[in-house]
Amino acid sequence: MMNRDAHFICEATGGELVSGPNSVFGDVSIDTRTITPGAAFFCLKGPNFDGHQFAQDALGKGASLLIVERTSLPSLARLPDGLHGIVAVDDTERALAQAAAAWRRAHDVKVVGLTGSSGKTTTKEMVDAVLGSHGPTLATRGNLNNHLGVPLTLFRLSPEHQFAVIEMGMNAPGEIAYLAELSQPSVGVVTTVGQAHTEGVGSLDGVADAKGELLRALPSDGLGIIPSGIDRRSRLTSQVSAKLETVGEAQDDVVRLARYDAMGERASGEVLIDQQLYPVSIELSGRYNLDNAMLALAVGRALGVSMEDAISALGKVAPPALRGEIRTLADKTEVVLDCYNANPQSMRAAVGTFVQRHPNGVLALGDMLELGVSAEEEHAHLGEFVANLDGQPELVGVGRLSQHTVNGALGAGMQRVRTAWYSDAVSAANHVGARCSAGRALLLKGSRGMRMERIFEVLSQERGQ
Repeated sequence: MMNRDAHFICEATGGELVSGPNSVFGDVSIDTRTITPGAAFFCLKGPNFDGHQFAQDALGKGASLLIVERTSLPSLARLPDGLHGIVAVDDTERALAQAAAAWRRAHDVKVVGLTGSSGKTTTKEMVDAVLGSHGPTLATRGNLNNHLGVPLTLFRLSPEHQFAVIEMGMNAPGEIAYLAELSQPSVGVVTTVGQAHTEGVGSLDGVADAKGELLRALPSDGLGIIPSGIDRRSRLTSQVSAKLETVGEAQDDVVRLARYDAMGERASGEVLIDQQLYPVSIELSGRYNLDNAMLALAVGRALGVSMEDAISALGKVAPPALRGEIRTLADKTEVVLDCYNANPQSMRAAVGTFVQRHPNGVLALGDMLELGVSAEEEHAHLGEFVANLDGQPELVGVGRLSQHTVNGALGAGMQRVRTAWYSDAVSAANHVGARCSAGRALLLKGSRGMRMERIFEVLSQERGQ
């Protein structure tokens, strides 16, 4: 196993040890607020920040190695001479990626790359649980799924890991291809292709092309796993040399849904895998979460996990924070917090599942961001979708774009008395609180920037939790 030291960084990046010893490092950090003793600190530079300004702080918190840009060396002249290793590179951000890729190549580990317009974080948690039932597994933490987060995740690899689950996000073409080049996955999972981040890729076709970068990056002996009913399937899978497997309700799906129980807080049913029926029950609600579970089962099947162990592990996966978690206020009002992300596809799935369980529930729906030129139209379509649901839900739009959601619902025949609109979550809290009660559940959903959970925070203060 290669040493994790300054010489390793130099070899991986073409850098030069310009001061101090060949320091060994443990963690890798780009933020002094989370630095640990013995860490390597990469001094990243951007349009509005310069990590070199925090080099002294990093050393004070115990960093053993600094990676700096050659052009910034003069500004570091006052650092303690020779006491810590300093590696100079041309570009610290590129060096972080280069070193992380080298560290990944040094490990004999099965890497699962995972992306999608919605459901990728929940599916990542499920795949982590399934593979973890079989052997030590590394998985992306939180939202570290971009050009900085993926390298930091790869640096957490250790010889004990048999598997790694790397979540990959994107805002523009080429980003997933770049992350796949660093991670070198042998299995790739695409959860959905939907209207998310179209501001960066232009259209649903652009989303399919961008998500397909993961599948096209797989080796010829690799495996891609997708839902059989995924949108833009032919475009998503074009020019893919790896084997493809699907999950869903089609006859040739490797994990096929045989029965789905629609009611209840837990999504449950039966799946058919290799001619054998298995009961499945998970702590998350909704058919879409059962779809995510089937993707995780397909990964486990491909990598040698027993289906009994995989299904048992899935049954213990709790909803990630703000991603469909169910909370209860002191007065027994049920609140579903799905406040981390939103696009038309995930919004319809969450709303449909909620209204099926709570026909007279309250829907507090915030703006869906990053939809580009189609934003107003998509919000109007969402309103039409709500108006045409069975039941008598109330709709509260939150945010500028959500005016179009309310107008779309009214235009589709929803009674005005069942609608309201507010500019932000805090402004909406009192109205929402007056409309929901122990007998009337509440769904909070919107893009992260809308911070819909603030409604829950207000209600928690008023009623307790």
